[in-house]
Amino acid sequence: MINLQAPLPGRQATLIGLAIFLLNLGLKLLFVDAQPIANDEPFTLFWAQQPLSAIWELAQNENNPPLFFAVEHVWIKLFGWEVTSLRLPSVLFASLAAMMLFRSGNRHFGLYAGLIAALLSTCATEHVYYAHETRAYPLLCLLTIAAVDQFLCLMGAPRRWQNYLALGLINVLLVYTHFLGVWVLLAQLVLWLLAPARWAVARRLAVMFLGVALAYLPNLYAFAIRLKSVSDRGTWVPQPHWTQLYGHINIYVNGAIATAALLLILGLGVGWMLIGKKSRAASLRELGEHRVLLVSSLLFGLVYLGIYVQSIAFSPAFIPRYLIFASMPFFLAIAGWMHFLIRYPRLQLASLGIVLLAMLPGLKLNPSNQRDIKGVVSYIQQQKSPETAVIICPDYFDLLYAFHADLATFQDYAHLDDRLAAQKVYAVNAWSQAPQNLRDSKRVIYLDADSKFVFPDNTILPQLQGQYKQLEMRHFEEIFDVYLFER
Repeated sequence: MINLQAPLPGRQATLIGLAIFLLNLGLKLLFVDAQPIANDEPFTLFWAQQPLSAIWELAQNENNPPLFFAVEHVWIKLFGWEVTSLRLPSVLFASLAAMMLFRSGNRHFGLYAGLIAALLSTCATEHVYYAHETRAYPLLCLLTIAAVDQFLCLMGAPRRWQNYLALGLINVLLVYTHFLGVWVLLAQLVLWLLAPARWAVARRLAVMFLGVALAYLPNLYAFAIRLKSVSDRGTWVPQPHWTQLYGHINIYVNGAIATAALLLILGLGVGWMLIGKKSRAASLRELGEHRVLLVSSLLFGLVYLGIYVQSIAFSPAFIPRYLIFASMPFFLAIAGWMHFLIRYPRLQLASLGIVLLAMLPGLKLNPSNQRDIKGVVSYIQQQKSPETAVIICPDYFDLLYAFHADLATFQDYAHLDDRLAAQKVYAVNAWSQAPQNLRDSKRVIYLDADSKFVFPDNTILPQLQGQYKQLEMRHFEEIFDVYLFER
């Protein structure tokens, strides 16, 4: 019988890890092209198609450093513009992250922990959602669990220089993927105090972080500009309420039912551990020696709470897309605690089954991105003649419109505005920005993509209603209102 408490040896662990990767790949590919390209995906694709030098310059004004844009740039060159192809890097990174969770849980705790960590990730709707989005978050998740795993390896073998070299390389990739990746590095700095031979570790870590800093120097100016921009202009992200500390845990596991199941199982495990004096003393002594469990738990806590404190004190970032990467150490820590507290094979399998059953009602393999942009574009094209003007507000939705209305225009990134203007399509944020020839048009279509969210004083709609007769208004999921006007 397989010992669930012990790590599975190399070849067997590799086979199970591969099975978990293929399971994730299959599940996440089922509906990968079901939702339209939307949200920030057109922004990613618009810049990813451009030369690498332009991608590097973009990093000065964008929340994401250039690594994922560069990956997508190469991918587009190799595989083209089919929706499945465009999203495949995200699917691959998300599937590799689940495999890496198994590998880390199995390596540092045992087979049972590896299965829990990987299956929690596999059944999380949040990870399916971002696997279906052409953005950097799945890569950020993969690099986060890789960094956590390598840091735990360093704790186990603090004098092996290879561990520092590998961790340094992962950290460089991490901070070149997303600015919030710096919280994983800060957690490592704090937790070196728990390492055996910590003064020797401190010296080696100092050299490793110096190498990371030198590698990041080319992007440091962009990082400083971004910090100043956020400080001066703020951000659209709201400040979090303290209840979101619990609420985002619910998101990680598909809802409050699964969170309650986890808390119940862990609570019963702690109670069982404390029943007898002998077992209590032995268990507490073992817990004190189980440094990897403490470190993995604190890694999650430092990252998760660090972003919360940052959101209160400086710049809000406590929203699901910015917190998805913190789910990696969370899943690993939960797996570690269940491994530590539940020792009997039948109870282990039962507890794993209970958690998965609690997550399954909330598992969506085709989560909606709530953007019916195809319906919007279809309606506009039905109503538009060559003389009809189209106004889009906010102006950054021109990329989303162009991608679905005319891919050739979208791909001509150097002349996008001119090509849209030639089609009498104008992206503006205020009526004063509208060109004169638009105001002379006898028929106007106005696409309002929740403009009041960023421009509450925008007067485009009142101006149109005052100068034209409104023939129709249609609402499309979830933020699109399309108005048809005629003189």
